Amino acid sequence: IMVLESDESDGSFLNLDPHIGIITSLDDDHISFYGDLSGIERAFQLFVEKINHSGKVFLHSSLQDKFSLPEVLTYGLEEGYISASGVRKGEKGNFFELKVGDRKVGEFFLPLPGEYNVENSLPALYLSLSMGGDIKEIKEVLATFPGVKRRVEFRGEIGGVKIFDDYAHHPTEIKKVIKIFPPEKLRVVFQPHRYSRFSRLLKDFAEALSPAREILLLPIYSASEPPLPGISSADLLSLLERKKRRVLLKESLEAVVEYLYHTLHPGDIILILGAGDVTRVGELLLEKK
Repeated sequence: IMVLESDESDGSFLNLDPHIGIITSLDDDHISFYGDLSGIERAFQLFVEKINHSGKVFLHSSLQDKFSLPEVLTYGLEEGYISASGVRKGEKGNFFELKVGDRKVGEFFLPLPGEYNVENSLPALYLSLSMGGDIKEIKEVLATFPGVKRRVEFRGEIGGVKIFDDYAHHPTEIKKVIKIFPPEKLRVVFQPHRYSRFSRLLKDFAEALSPAREILLLPIYSASEPPLPGISSADLLSLLERKKRRVLLKESLEAVVEYLYHTLHPGDIILILGAGDVTRVGELLLEKK
């Protein structure tokens, strides 16, 4: 059995011929490659059509109307064929009851924050059980799952301030990650990723970031794209200021680290967001301990 995360950003996932496919989300991204959202949807339709007829297609319940398929297994919170019901937040993660159809399978614990992580676990749990896995062992494995690097990753603590790092670089991701933390304690460091994505989703980025108490912006990480004339992080600064948010634009990682270090307040939470080199902010700040 081989498990892999395929990459839709350049269409290379269409080189695969999987037996099982799990589609967790589909959003307005990678437009520079596909042209528009309908181009992305067509590519995903081709992907699911390539799945072996004796295999399975799992779709998040919000996507079930987007594809023309004879049979799919849907999943989600309180809905879908595979569902998590009664999700409740614990000190170190989420408890939930797994249901398959109308059958209650049992209570599980996932030591990760965010309801989207519970959703992501559902097709994995179903597949583990359907392949003959022992339910007790599956529960134990899930309860000790350490998470994934740069996905709400706890990096350490300095001056009573906890630092988390996340790869989120699309407004939908950012909204879900920010929702995990109390907004009155949250200080976000955000580095936009790619000029094309930033310019197209500028208003969405402002909306996604606005719940945080303070937002520190960095220049756009180009990721090999040529700059777009007249497009910069100052555009996002302006939109956030209009929303009456506390927002600062810093020109380098070092400048962000110096500012944070001299303004540490016990009990605050620093959340680092972006797919570029912004991840170094956590490392540099912790080196000052």
